[in-house]
Amino acid sequence: MKNKSSLILTSIVCVIPLFVGLILLSRLPAQIPVQWGSNGEVSTYAPKWFAIAGLPAFFLFMNLFLYTKAEKSDLSSQYPESMKLFLKWSMPMLAVVCTAVSYASALGNSMIMAGTASFIGTVIVIFGSYFYRLNNSDAVRLIFSVSDENAAKIFSLCGNIFMVVGIIAIFLSGVGQNILSFEFSAAAFIITIVYSRISGKK
Repeated sequence: MKNKSSLILTSIVCVIPLFVGLILLSRLPAQIPVQWGSNGEVSTYAPKWFAIAGLPAFFLFMNLFLYTKAEKSDLSSQYPESMKLFLKWSMPMLAVVCTAVSYASALGNSMIMAGTASFIGTVIVIFGSYFYRLNNSDAVRLIFSVSDENAAKIFSLCGNIFMVVGIIAIFLSGVGQNILSFEFSAAAFIITIVYSRISGKK
């Protein structure tokens, strides 16, 4: 994925909790858990407005900072791709997982389910954003039945499907629909594999 598009995508993921919080606004308590001790008990609460707007704004700012460090700093050319991937996606991952867990705790839902569902959704978005780079992988071509003449088109569309469905899965986990989020995550692979196999036969 091109750098500008990557920045836009990571920024979108960072602000998903803001929209989730606005939807849940009337259901959320005045104080929302944001930190837990080693015994699993809540150690710190934050005002609702801060949890909904302040945290996403913080993660968005840090995302922009780390993106600049990964792509624009003097040392960026020395970073391996794995380091750049970590720098670009660490804040979006933390944003959706931490807020999903906080909202789940505040509403009495399963924190483990919410954290896991949001984590998987984010991984699917990341996978989709880098999916086009896998077009030279024989294993991926075998699974998705991609031929050389239509590989670029199929990998591009499949990548977009992963990203869109992953974002939906993240959103669903945030509003407490964890099972539906898992189902969407699984559907991303089913849809892309079926599409690629059908397209590969044309």
